[in-house]
Amino acid sequence: MEKLHQWIDWAETHPKVWLDCVRIYLGLGLFIRGLFIITNTRAEFVQALIEQMHYPWIITVGLLHYVALAHLIGGLMLTFGLLTRIAAWTQVPITLDDPATAFNGVWGTSPSEVWIVGTGGEILKLAR
Repeated sequence: MEKLHQWIDWAETHPKVWLDCVRIYLGLGLFIRGLFIITNTRAEFVQALIEQMHYPWIITVGLLHYVALAHLIGGLMLTFGLLTRIAAWTQVPITLDDPATAFNGVWGTSPSEVWIVGTGGEILKLAR
């Protein structure tokens, strides 16, 4: 029990270390998600996505590129601590749109998973 109190005291005196660990974890997760999007995007997936979205194809493909690059570059920026506020703000539109696209069934997410995805962001989608 004494060790636990020592650990809690150390954590309270070093709050920036914990924030850095969370930032690095989220950055690595976003970077890996960006790699998954780039390497696993087949022509059938893009075609199905274009058919399910009710936008012109150029907007759908542009959004797919935005998401992939925002995750890839933003994840690296968060991991290394470079312009972290800008990197985090580029993730906000993607995170806000996650529950909406999940309800529409665009990403194949069931409504029960929407709350996990919406509250946890993109990191929890790595398990799929």
